[in-house]
Amino acid sequence: MIFGSTFFTATLKSKSEESPAIRTGSLYYYLATIANPGGSSTWTYTDSTPDTGLNNDIVAPTGHINDPPPSGSSLTVFHMGRFFIASGNKLYFSGGPDITNGVPEECFPPANVFTLPDKVTCLKSLSIGLAVWTTADSYIVIGEDTVSFTLRPWQKNFGVPSQNAVAQDGDLLYIYTSQGQLFEIGQTPEEIGFAAAKLFASFVVRSVPLNGAFFASEFPEVTVLKL
Repeated sequence: MIFGSTFFTATLKSKSEESPAIRTGSLYYYLATIANPGGSSTWTYTDSTPDTGLNNDIVAPTGHINDPPPSGSSLTVFHMGRFFIASGNKLYFSGGPDITNGVPEECFPPANVFTLPDKVTCLKSLSIGLAVWTTADSYIVIGEDTVSFTLRPWQKNFGVPSQNAVAQDGDLLYIYTSQGQLFEIGQTPEEIGFAAAKLFASFVVRSVPLNGAFFASEFPEVTVLKL
């Protein structure tokens, strides 16, 4: 296995390549660094290093565990020591502390993904888990690591149109749903926009975040949310 660049080429090999009697799985260890001739030059490297000469502290990534974030990714949030990102109706999470060779925050193993029925529109990290909204519903990712992460339904018909429709202060959330309702969620959901439902009927969240300044200017009659 060879990794190259303009300046050098690092060569790695598995111990079992040299001696089938030595079974170390599919791990590749650092063998050597040699000058890269560049261009289309032909070159050879003679491997005369025994297994005992391999550097077991430098292991090559295998199985796409160092893949970059998927294209079209957005809505990035840091939760439980790793990044969660959304791309369409898929929620990906980085390898984080599982990565031993590479930048943990930049490695996205293909298996680290949840598929939702609708486009993911908002992500918020809470003490109880990662809150995930689509345009139609809301979900929550519970667990502390790759093995225990689980995506569960949270509230039906409680989706949001965009990331701007949710304001957060710790575990306190203010949510303007796709149904045109304004909720405050602390211990329990409370519809705080009921008295102004007629005003919200024509309200559309686009590029302006849900905050006090917006509500003060658009709806003077509505209680200002100071976050």
